Amino acid sequence: VLPSDEDAVAAEACRTRDAECWTRTLRAGVREDALATLDAIEARALEDEEVVCALGNAATDAALLALVNARDGDEDVRERAGDVYAMCVKRCPSGAAFPAYGLVQTGKFVACAVGSLALPTALRLRLPRHDRFPSVSAMVWHSSIALGRYLFRPEVRAWVQAFGRARGRETSALEIGGGAMVAGLAFSCSFPDEGWDVVLSDVDDNAVVNARYNIEKQKKFQPAFNTKTRSAIVDWNADDDSDSDSDSPSLAFGTFDIILGADVVHEEPHSHGVIRALTKYLDPNGVALIVNPAPASRGGADTFRQLLNDETRWNATTTRITNSIIRVGIEDETEDVPLDFYVIQKHGAATEQPPLEVMR
Repeated sequence: VLPSDEDAVAAEACRTRDAECWTRTLRAGVREDALATLDAIEARALEDEEVVCALGNAATDAALLALVNARDGDEDVRERAGDVYAMCVKRCPSGAAFPAYGLVQTGKFVACAVGSLALPTALRLRLPRHDRFPSVSAMVWHSSIALGRYLFRPEVRAWVQAFGRARGRETSALEIGGGAMVAGLAFSCSFPDEGWDVVLSDVDDNAVVNARYNIEKQKKFQPAFNTKTRSAIVDWNADDDSDSDSDSPSLAFGTFDIILGADVVHEEPHSHGVIRALTKYLDPNGVALIVNPAPASRGGADTFRQLLNDETRWNATTTRITNSIIRVGIEDETEDVPLDFYVIQKHGAATEQPPLEVMR
């Protein structure tokens, strides 16, 4: 289901070979060669932040630091090496470190098939790095694959297009708790030019920063992609979205026509958090599409269902996902951990529901 992105793996090998060559040149100490190499490092790192990790993997960070600290070295080389070193610190991917202190920080690149037979599409993803412990945001959950595939079904695409036209204005979609942001990226691939403003969000800054990289990657490699896609911090337990210690932008106040979520409830507090996010961000006539493992498989999922049963606030429909096309490649996993599809609207919403039979 998640094969390696072979092109990205090959590009990583190329970056590492170049970095090893740069390290040898810098250590050789030839002035003109060193200056040319420093220019090349800067140009490549500004173009692709993954070059910074390759520099760490090839000990180029140590070679740069040696030039900076060389008391009897060429002044131009020392100053230029300092500039390049500082640039690498700034350009280092989230979750990685520069200098690397000998740690290998190879990225994980995968291809995630979310398209349909009529519109085959594989997202080309760099998974978020985490500098200490594995994180749920660094994984691609089966829920997100199922929701991504749902968004590519012809019936669903027709419904979204009609839904957007009926709004008579610019429309917007928000993915909450996105992690690797598979559902949101799939939405932007499926609806590249339909007037949608798409926001991919998570409370994890690493995931949000990584999403920026993947957004640019889809723009480059996908045949069509929504150029109005961006990422932002959303903490559904915060009173004010503007209160964030992160360098990533927080989500401005406002509501969204469609909210997407995949595996967003897996601990008891998450059930109330998701309800809070829907209350805050879902347009009165909007629709939330959420795929989550069944209550027996996820903490908080049963509470989430009970909260949605409040008919004075919500109109919610739950469908067990059994469609073999949606589950292809993850059949065994979704037998052990069944997935439920939630279509959620606020009480009194006057919007036609999306196709449910697609999931059955």
